[in-house]
Amino acid sequence: MSRNIPVEVENLHQFIKAKRVQVSNSTAPVIASQLSPQTFTVMEKNCTVHVIDEYEDLEILSKDLTVVLILREFEGIEDSTDFLNWCIVEMFDASNDALRSYYIDMTRFLDTFKDLFDNRKVTSFVSDLDFQLNSGAAQYLRRNP
Repeated sequence: MSRNIPVEVENLHQFIKAKRVQVSNSTAPVIASQLSPQTFTVMEKNCTVHVIDEYEDLEILSKDLTVVLILREFEGIEDSTDFLNWCIVEMFDASNDALRSYYIDMTRFLDTFKDLFDNRKVTSFVSDLDFQLNSGAAQYLRRNP
């Protein structure tokens, strides 16, 4: 089996290095049962990002994979039209006030965070298909923590 690093992972590594990205578990309160709080630092700016960890990727203890999960959350918020749309897509309880506050905070953070990406469009560097099917870059990240 080839140990060649997929180009998506190389691009992720370049982003992490260039933007001085750090991640760690957060002690912030859990705002929804399906979300895990993570501390995300980029260019010395910190925020707590609540990630969906459907495939238990956080248990792998991989910085790269955690960054991908966080960026996927940003992609989901960026792609949503509003809070209710985001809740419907992610199957969240729209009456959750903590979730609403989080969404508002993340849209504000995204306003400047998008400047770090080409065309101001957030990317997690791993396609949804690879992520869901555990193939390509996602499989590489899961096997090479």
